[in-house]
Amino acid sequence: MCIRDSLPLFARLLSTAQASDRRKTLLQNANEELLKTNDALKLEILERERIEEKERSNLRRIRGIIDNLPLGAIAFDEQDRVLHANDLFCQLFGIAGPASSIIGHRSDEIAAILRVLISGYEEYAKQMEDIALSKQPVLGTDIAFRDGRVIAQDHIPLFSNGIYSGQLFLYRDITKEKRVDATKSEFMSLASHQLRTPLTTMRWSLGRLEKAMKEQIGPTEERLLDEARKAAGRMSHTIDTMLAISRFEAGKVTLELSEFKVGSTINELRAQWRPAYEEKQQSLLIDCQPNLHVRTDPYVFKEILQNLLSNAIKYTPEGGTIRVRVSPLQQHVQIDVSDTGYGIPLHQQEKIFSKFFRGDNVVQLDTEGTGLGLYLVFLLVKLLGATIYFTSQEGKGTTFTLLLPLSVHTPAPKEARSKLSTSIV
Repeated sequence: MCIRDSLPLFARLLSTAQASDRRKTLLQNANEELLKTNDALKLEILERERIEEKERSNLRRIRGIIDNLPLGAIAFDEQDRVLHANDLFCQLFGIAGPASSIIGHRSDEIAAILRVLISGYEEYAKQMEDIALSKQPVLGTDIAFRDGRVIAQDHIPLFSNGIYSGQLFLYRDITKEKRVDATKSEFMSLASHQLRTPLTTMRWSLGRLEKAMKEQIGPTEERLLDEARKAAGRMSHTIDTMLAISRFEAGKVTLELSEFKVGSTINELRAQWRPAYEEKQQSLLIDCQPNLHVRTDPYVFKEILQNLLSNAIKYTPEGGTIRVRVSPLQQHVQIDVSDTGYGIPLHQQEKIFSKFFRGDNVVQLDTEGTGLGLYLVFLLVKLLGATIYFTSQEGKGTTFTLLLPLSVHTPAPKEARSKLSTSIV
């Protein structure tokens, strides 16, 4: 065979060899891809096992916490099945058997138990539905039981890596606390009513005495009469505050709605408190749009701001600054009352809206007060469907923030109206 005749054969052999090499290369690449995929799958399996073990560890931790809580507790997963509950929860709700017996049960099965126990269950169920949808913590919901008990409920949503994974409910029996509070309120109402009559007589007598001795008294007697008059005024304010709180707690204070200018009310209060803040050489600054309107109860609104302003003036040293700033939002109006005063100690800030509470730092300074004003503010804010919170730093001042709905839509019957009285914190 000549060389010319062998060329096609060599070409075919070369082509076959090249095709074989390409197949080998493709097989090798495919093999490498399979190895990479296999390695990736192994890593993914290991990662999933790690995550599952972490979730199991978290679940064990949650169960350990729930078991050792001094509160009744029950946790649900994202499918509304019971993750865990403790024995105290079962005791509070009369569930027979160990808490482990309800693990895995659906929330509607638990609801069937609550329906029998809770007074006004339908309203409670609607409230719980709204709370669950909000996925926000809700603390201190009081539940009235048919047997007379009152159980406080806290709701805490659970999240894992930012993803909603269930909810935790905590329960504690506050029946005794409620009874004690009712007794205190009854005593306050009785005491304030009994004190009002002799106090009125005292103030009338002081006025008569001052008028009769106007030409005869010297500086010392005049100072004593002035101190007595101021003390009687402070006692009158305290009694009015006690009466206002008693009326609210008894459910006798209702709303009477109207539309009014926020700025006009604030300017009225500034004029009212001018002697007090000018005596301490303080500045009271107002930042409010002149035509900003709200629809709410003007009397209750004024009462809230009056207490916040008097608080700021009283607990701000001479030469300090009080500022009221009003900011319109989409559905609310935000009112900030700031001062450069003594501030609230960090370890006592959670008690600020409690009845009779006064901070250690202001008690040491011997400033006067009853600790009732901010408690009254808290009750009135709740009545308006508003929100109040604060920020404070001891020695630098406090800012109270009121978030007030631009419009309150549900007025109560006018015949139930009971006026509150001006009070000093």
